[in-house]
Amino acid sequence: MIYLSYTQRFTPSLTVVAGTSIDPERTALALLTAGRELDPDPRVLKAKTMERHLALMRLPQQLSAVVLSAFGGLALALAAVGLYGRGELRRRPADARDLGGLLFDVDALDPLTFVGVPLVLGAAALFAAYLPARRASRVSPVVALRTD
Repeated sequence: MIYLSYTQRFTPSLTVVAGTSIDPERTALALLTAGRELDPDPRVLKAKTMERHLALMRLPQQLSAVVLSAFGGLALALAAVGLYGRGELRRRPADARDLGGLLFDVDALDPLTFVGVPLVLGAAALFAAYLPARRASRVSPVVALRTD
């Protein structure tokens, strides 16, 4: 935001920001009284403290952070359950062989599957990360800092 003097650029509306060490409501009332001495009919749309104003400005980012944290916690819980289950399968390899009956034309301990699937998933992850990284590396740091 850019704050300009009222005399530099006339607008029909006016925003007054006042710092005070006393009660903000009393200060707002005193400012309104002083304003009515200059103009008997000022319309006051909002009178609020700076903390409340900043809290309202930060609300979307804070809500996003809470939602993303909740999804991150859920992902962590799912990963922990998956790792625990994987350890159970290692302790009982006979169960993996028993599950082989559910697979169609694939052995339960097929080495191609155990090597191929991680390679395909790793290649997909690298490809997904490569394109945005390449695009970001082409932007000048000065331009990137100016836009933020």
